[in-house]
Amino acid sequence: FNWLFYLSDAVKYITNFYYSIDEINISKEKKNILMSYIGNNVEGRYDKISEILRQLELENLNENSKKNEITLVERHSKLSDSYFSNGIRLTNTKISTKEYLNILSQSFLALDLIPPYNNGFSFRLFEATYTKTKLITTNQFVKELRFYHPDNIFIYNEQTKHMLSDFIKKPFVEIEPKLIEYYRIDNWLKRILELE
Repeated sequence: FNWLFYLSDAVKYITNFYYSIDEINISKEKKNILMSYIGNNVEGRYDKISEILRQLELENLNENSKKNEITLVERHSKLSDSYFSNGIRLTNTKISTKEYLNILSQSFLALDLIPPYNNGFSFRLFEATYTKTKLITTNQFVKELRFYHPDNIFIYNEQTKHMLSDFIKKPFVEIEPKLIEYYRIDNWLKRILELE
């Protein structure tokens, strides 16, 4: 998802952003969740997550000391309670931005699953870099981002999935703070206001 602004006769594209929340502890060391994903249960998402979880098991990458925190929200479901299926929590309860960012900041890995109708950049790409979380994404265009680093962001597809093990073994590479801060919500708003 990217933002599109119409200014007189000009069209300007601008990427998404992230919220910085002071109470959230950002560290690349304190990661007690192996992999997280929180998002809406759109078509194909459950199957793709299940595939990636199987790939982690195949490569023996599930660490016993760390759990996965994977939640799919069924927005229009009449579920009376949450339930688990293949390690994936299904619920109709929304999760706050603060709670989500807290989970993300504690995760060693996060998933970014782009639906087929979207070729823009999700918020998750910016949030994961902000929280120093390694990311597995199905977005093939992430190399265009200024903060992209192959040790931090893995492009998952049929041709690359066998390289997941190598990616996970590499530590998160620190990104220059100014590069990350460029995408923080306050700086994003400044850029919007400068467009006028």
